[in-house]
Amino acid sequence: DFLLWSPNIQAEAFLNWDRLWATRTIPHGRPKHFPLGEQLPQDFCVSSRGRTYDVAEFFRAECLSGLLIIKNGEIRLEKYALGLTPDRCWQSSSMVKSLAAILIGIALNDGYLKSVDDPIVNWVPELRGSEYEPVTIRHILLMSSGIEWSENTNDWRTDVADNYIKVI
Repeated sequence: DFLLWSPNIQAEAFLNWDRLWATRTIPHGRPKHFPLGEQLPQDFCVSSRGRTYDVAEFFRAECLSGLLIIKNGEIRLEKYALGLTPDRCWQSSSMVKSLAAILIGIALNDGYLKSVDDPIVNWVPELRGSEYEPVTIRHILLMSSGIEWSENTNDWRTDVADNYIKVI
């Protein structure tokens, strides 16, 4: 279970995720480059779990690989650690749920989506006729689809093994 690996091993594995596990590249559109804004002072502090840290201490305490702060459309801070650089990939795990929620919000705002109560099959027609037929975008965002899913990475008969770990 990679979640139980030591932070040093995790960092190396997260940098080389595509060499350890079956992956596929998803094509992207044109990236939006944010302009640099007034940089935050290097000695600013962050509060987490009841403690206050400077940025370097925060990176060490939380084993962070990167931190990006954008305010008013401008990059105010961009910092990397644990071998990550702007040109390297890092696996995202559950972070992708937050990114997906942001994109759903943008799609609603821009009129591409009418409602989070739309059935997911309207957008992923391959799921028609499956147990996902009644599931809405809201269900997906709240992780409340009602679909049974086992994420035990030590058991090769679970959903996570079938969908993520086994080479197809």
